[in-house]
Amino acid sequence: MNIDWDKLQKDGKLEDPNIQNIINEVKQQFIEEKMRKCQEKNQEVQQNSENKERNILEQIALDQLEEEETQKKLEESKSIQNSQSSQSKNTNTKLCQNCKQQDKKVSSCAGCKEVYYCSVECQKADWKNHKKPCQIKQEEIKEIQRLEEKKKKKNIDWFEKIDNCGQGNFSVIQKMKEISTGKIYAIKVIEKKRLKQLGKEKDIIMEKHVLKKLSGSPYVIELFDTFSDELCLYMQMEFVDGGELWNYCRIFGLIGTSLVRYFFAKLLVALEFIHSKGIIHRDIKTENVLVTKDDKNIKFCDFGTSRDALDDSIQGAGTGRPGKKMFEHFVGTPNFMAPECVRNKASEYSSDIFSLGGLVFQLQTGFPPFLGRSEYLIFLQSEKQDPIFQEELWQNQDDLKDLILKMMKKEMTERITIPEIKKHPYFKNIDWGNLPTYEESLQKFTKEERFFQNIKGDLISNFNDLNEKADMVDKKFKEWEQKLETIDEFDEQEKGQILKRLQFMHKQAKQMFNIEEFFWQDFQLADKGNQKKDQSDDDEDDDDNDEDDQNQNKDKKIK
Repeated sequence: MNIDWDKLQKDGKLEDPNIQNIINEVKQQFIEEKMRKCQEKNQEVQQNSENKERNILEQIALDQLEEEETQKKLEESKSIQNSQSSQSKNTNTKLCQNCKQQDKKVSSCAGCKEVYYCSVECQKADWKNHKKPCQIKQEEIKEIQRLEEKKKKKNIDWFEKIDNCGQGNFSVIQKMKEISTGKIYAIKVIEKKRLKQLGKEKDIIMEKHVLKKLSGSPYVIELFDTFSDELCLYMQMEFVDGGELWNYCRIFGLIGTSLVRYFFAKLLVALEFIHSKGIIHRDIKTENVLVTKDDKNIKFCDFGTSRDALDDSIQGAGTGRPGKKMFEHFVGTPNFMAPECVRNKASEYSSDIFSLGGLVFQLQTGFPPFLGRSEYLIFLQSEKQDPIFQEELWQNQDDLKDLILKMMKKEMTERITIPEIKKHPYFKNIDWGNLPTYEESLQKFTKEERFFQNIKGDLISNFNDLNEKADMVDKKFKEWEQKLETIDEFDEQEKGQILKRLQFMHKQAKQMFNIEEFFWQDFQLADKGNQKKDQSDDDEDDDDNDEDDQNQNKDKKIK
């Protein structure tokens, strides 16, 4: 029934008390009906919840009953097995391998644990038939034990090879990922047989000792662990992602005086720390300095030929010839070796200063201070000549030249020390407590240095092609000479100086890419008589050494 409320209100009938009573009664009924439905719904929800809870409790009870029943069955089964086992032992069901009698007590074979004997006599009687299978089983047991032990002990299988980083006479350094952690390491893999053939066992002992002693230093590569197997020794070391310092100075050296000063200062601080711990490196060169990729920090590595001046119990490395005193034998790289090392005299902290001077020379030029067709000729230069400073490579570098000459004095007592180097005019603007960053050093490039840096980058990017075809060098430098003419930021005088340097670099690059000696004519000794004289002196020294060795052998025989 539809009620027209608007009409009733218009007619004024809603004001009638009777109508009002009817309306109130209807409202009350509606409210009561609504409340009744809500109560019914709440009761229904509560009932469903109680039913659900009851079902859950019933399921839990059933699960507990099933678990108890299963446990009971397992205990009964175990009891039956124990009973059967006990019964089996009591009845001696295991037969003797030889006599096959059941009524005797038997024991297993000590080797394979698979067959049984009732007496020693039966075991001896059956040994001829059982020997081979027993030995095979023992080998299987040993192999299983070895594999189990290998799983527990760190081995090379814990790592995944990514790439080769470098190779030496008896070792190879590989970039590897630890499978369990995903961390990257440099693993030095050392072949035991080759190590023994070369007599370099002391190198590994010394390197491990030094790296442990210098552990935690920001200037030295970190050694995390060492392990071995039947064929190789392994050194798990920090992986430095920027590569060797040699990569930064190859081909023309470090373009930019600010970069040379940056790396020189870093190397000096690092060497000062190493010396403060009593360590003499004895093989400082660009290949033994690593550079981090992001902040261009340097880290020394390869301490196999080092010396611990504070611990004489650790024997030094080198040739290890009998009759030679500890640390007094040939070590290092000829191009950077101090004269006292060439003559097998004891090396000291100043020997590292000499080698560092040679390294800085290479940073500036791109090649070592001494070059020659043989180690003998290089040694002669190291002993008798100062480094040759090519004018085109050392313009406006008088302070650096002076410092290098003082570092590479022939007499070790005359060489400049690290504190004196820090006070040298070359470092007059350096704050040793707050060294400049690599980025700050790059910002100090002059416009000429930026031009030559672009040339170097172009050559390195085409290095493989240039190495195969020397005429590509001519082509590249011709392109740069033409480009120089179009650059407006240089005046005619500056272009003339740059062109002169460019022509010199052209000559240098051709010799490099043709694998020829750099400026060989500048390094030859003028007086060949000096070579003969020095050779005769060396022969006399060798005779003296041989005589000492013979005398020592005689002493050993007498003893």
